[in-house]
Order: sequence, then C-alpha cells, then structure tokens
Amino acid sequence: MAQPRIPDEIAAAAFWRLVRHLQQWLEEEGHAKGFSLDRNAAREAVYGMRYADWKVRYQTEATSEQLQRMEESVARNPA
Repeated sequence: MAQPRIPDEIAAAAFWRLVRHLQQWLEEEGHAKGFSLDRNAAREAVYGMRYADWKVRYQTEATSEQLQRMEESVARNPA
C-alpha cells in the first residue's frame, strides 16, 4: 500500500515538534532518574552535535512567510 504524499512543510513541522518533544522528554527523564541532563545536553543527544554547531551548519534565516506561519501556529497552540 502506497504511503500518502505529505507536503514538506507539514512533514517539517511534525519533525521539529517531535525533536522538541524528544529534547523535553530526555531532560525530564534524566531529572526524574537523578541524572543531570540539561537542555543543551538533551539537544546534543538529539542532534548528534552541539546545538550551536548545528545552528551554524543548518539553520537559515526565516522568511517573512515562515515567521507568519509560526505566529499563527503559536496562536493555535498556546503553552
């Protein structure tokens, strides 16, 4: 059975949501078990490198359209 084609923007948003979830989960699980794992260590575990290095290598400046979509998303998903 063929998988449905998911638009890149939806797949990317889901991926990044999952990454944030994994980072939070690692941080919370570590603290719950007495293991000191701060946000930076959790990010490094997920990205496979220091987050600062990952940002330099992969993160580009957001377009105005991307910023608008993010604002809309944040408004729909309050913390």
